Amino acid sequence: MEDNTGFEKVFKALSNPARLEIVRLLAERQFCVNALVKRMNISQAAVSQHLKILENAGLVKKRKEGCWIHYALAADGFYGGYRFFREIGDSEDKKKKITGGASGCGR
Repeated sequence: MEDNTGFEKVFKALSNPARLEIVRLLAERQFCVNALVKRMNISQAAVSQHLKILENAGLVKKRKEGCWIHYALAADGFYGGYRFFREIGDSEDKKKKITGGASGCGR
């Protein structure tokens, strides 16, 4: 399995309930900050800070359109985390095949 230090930012960014809600909303469609503020009922400064963290983790991208900045999910940012968990699952599947599905203390 590859080194997981690159995923730390992603996992840390997703460890906050407000950021998870932003991700859930952005999975539906793109939003500007003010639209997220109305949906989430938290301050504009808080939404902006959460978006900055998500963007720094590579999970969100922004696009300027006139005076507005629209935020959307950055699918590539999620791929690394998916790959990390997939490798763990594959590793567990291999262990089950080798041990016949038994788990234990290595006896």
